[in-house]
Parts: sequence; structure tokens; C-alpha cells
Amino acid sequence: MDAEIRKDIEIARQILKKYGGKKLILFGSYADGTADEYSDIDFAVDINPEFFFKFYIELEERLNKKVDLILISSLLKKFRERIEKKGVLCVG
Repeated sequence: MDAEIRKDIEIARQILKKYGGKKLILFGSYADGTADEYSDIDFAVDINPEFFFKFYIELEERLNKKVDLILISSLLKKFRERIEKKGVLCVG
């Protein structure tokens, strides 16, 4: 994992803490090392749904890149298990 993505994860951790989130998982191309300059950054998050969009907007603005954000509690069990198995746990 390169320095830029580690910096992005740290920013995401700070914002998650601000909104009282409990879990953050990086998944997709940045997690498996196949990201390129056109890739978005994929996170699954355990946060109060009331703060989901605030977290999303602030994260995308601070990272200055496209973010694909999924609320963990909204995922089907099979997809959640896949993300937890293949993703990178950043918080939680």
C-alpha cells in the first residue's frame, strides 16, 4: 500500500471519529493493489445513518477524489462477509 492511500485512510479515520463511526474497511482496487489514476476509493463504514451523507461529503472533499461509500448495515450478509474478508480493516 503506497503512501498516498495510507494518507487517505488516516484522513478517513479522522472524519469517522468526528462522526462517531465504529468501523471502516477499505475494499476494491485500492485494497487489492490494482488501482490506477481513474479508480475511485471504496470504503464500507459502520456509522449512524444520520451522519452517513455528512461523512461522505466531507470525505470526498478532503480526499479530493471520487469515493464509493457503503453503509455496512445496509449490505446483504454475503457481500458484507466478502468485504470483511478481502478488504483492509482501517478502524474497528
